Amino acid sequence: MAKARKEELDLLAAEASQQIVFKLPDAENATVHALRAIIAARAFKGKLLGCRGASSLASPPPAEDGAAPADPPPAEADKGTPEVELREVTEAAVQQAVDWAYTGRVSVSDGNWKDLLAASSQMGVEGIAEAVDRHFAEPGALTPGRAAEVLAAAHRHSAAALKARCLAVVDADWAGAACPEGGGFAQLPKDVLQEILARDTLRAGELAVFHAVVAWGKAQLARERAAAPPAEAA
Repeated sequence: MAKARKEELDLLAAEASQQIVFKLPDAENATVHALRAIIAARAFKGKLLGCRGASSLASPPPAEDGAAPADPPPAEADKGTPEVELREVTEAAVQQAVDWAYTGRVSVSDGNWKDLLAASSQMGVEGIAEAVDRHFAEPGALTPGRAAEVLAAAHRHSAAALKARCLAVVDADWAGAACPEGGGFAQLPKDVLQEILARDTLRAGELAVFHAVVAWGKAQLARERAAAPPAEAA
C-alpha cells in the first residue's frame, strides 16, 4: 500500500498527464489525485469515463488498414489533466476508493458506510459496494431497526446485493423495520415502499401495513411543507 502510493506520487510529479483529479465541491472544494491508468483500468472498468465533467481517458481508435493512429485533435490534446466532479461525497471516502484501486481492500464501519456507497456509485466502484454488503452481513450488523435506513441508501446508490439483504430483513420483521424510533419507512422513497408492499414474501398484517403507509404519508407531507418556500405576505 505505502509502496504503491509512493510510486504513484513519483509518477505524478514526473508527468501531470498521468493524473486524474477528483474535485469535491461539497467537501470544501477538496481534490483527490490519482493515477488515471490505474483508476480507469483496474478499478472502474471504464465506467468512470461517463462521469460528469471527466475528460476522455480512452486511447484513440486504431486507424484503418494498419496505418498509425492519427494524432488527437488540438482541442483534445490541450485538455491536460482530466477532472471528475463528485457531488455529496467526503474527501475521506474518495481517498478510500482510490486506495481500494491500489490494494483491493477497504475498511467499512458504521461511521463511513454511507459515504463509501455515495463514492462508489458515482465512481463506478462495484467492489466497495460489495464490501459494504459484507459489512452488513456480519451477525447483528443489519438489525430490523436499521433496515429502512440502509435500504434507502442501497436503493439510491444502486447497491443491488445490499438492497436485497435489506428487503429480506423487512420481509422477516415488518414491525421492527417499520419502528419509527429508527426512522422507519418514513425515510424510504415512494417506489421502494411500493416495491416492499408488492412482495409475496412480506410477513405483515393489513392493519400494520395501513399504519406504516399512513405514517409514511404524514412524513412526506411534513417534508414537502418544510421544503416549500414561505408564502409572501399580503
